[in-house]
Amino acid sequence: MNTRELHTALLDDLEDLFKDRTFKTPHNTMETPKTYPQELPPEDARSEEDPFPYIIVRLDQGGVDTPTDPHKARVILVIGIYDDGTVDFREPPPADGEWDNRNFGTMAVLEVIERIQEHYEKRPALCGGKFYFDGPFHWALQDENSFPYYYGACDLTFTLAAPRKERSNFV
Repeated sequence: MNTRELHTALLDDLEDLFKDRTFKTPHNTMETPKTYPQELPPEDARSEEDPFPYIIVRLDQGGVDTPTDPHKARVILVIGIYDDGTVDFREPPPADGEWDNRNFGTMAVLEVIERIQEHYEKRPALCGGKFYFDGPFHWALQDENSFPYYYGACDLTFTLAAPRKERSNFV
């Protein structure tokens, strides 16, 4: 197994994990997070498409320390959420049919992070055990205000089989 296969497996797994959870978009609709490999797609000035909400699956680094160690791959997940609400999320919800103007931006980012952490801690194996999350799991939130855009990141390490030296029949 290689890191390219891990990359694809994570993209597919995260799309499946969030297939039933929607978040606000800049177009006042609700959508599930899109997953992107390594970075956001290039912007087209003629397009009104916006990537929010999203999860970028970024392969950061990896390697094998000794000939008998497994291959470790570090993955960083970058989360982007849009929320233009101007009322504290702790306020009571609006009446039926009214637009919800509560802001859940940071809380939504934390929800995504926590859902990812819980998912891989409960089910650490991907692709029938070809890839295995065995920690550590670290996360971070943005330092500065970027209203109405909110960001966070997760840092995960996966184990995958490393190539081994072939044995000779004559030794």
